Amino acid sequence: RILKVVDADTLDALIDVGFGMRVSERFRLNGIDAPEISTRAGRAARKFVLDHLSRCPIVVMRTIKTEKFGRWLADVFTLQGSSDPFMIAEKGVFLNQLLLEKGLASLYLA
Repeated sequence: RILKVVDADTLDALIDVGFGMRVSERFRLNGIDAPEISTRAGRAARKFVLDHLSRCPIVVMRTIKTEKFGRWLADVFTLQGSSDPFMIAEKGVFLNQLLLEKGLASLYLA
């Protein structure tokens, strides 16, 4: 469950790690770079992510590794209105790619 949209490519989320355990972590969307939040473009990108996620009770994340600031790099999948992680994984929208397609982020290869 997303707790906070820091900016268009950084999210705070409550993660169900199984066995009834949950942990709060900060994630950076893998492979993209959104404009800084201090810019008009950055605020517009964040608003798009907020609006998109407002209709997604949960998201599915595939984590890759941590980056230099300790955030997990993640691929994020959403399916508006769905709380079924299996359905989201199968039919969901790849948020990272969606931001690229909408011109709200650019490709970032570390």
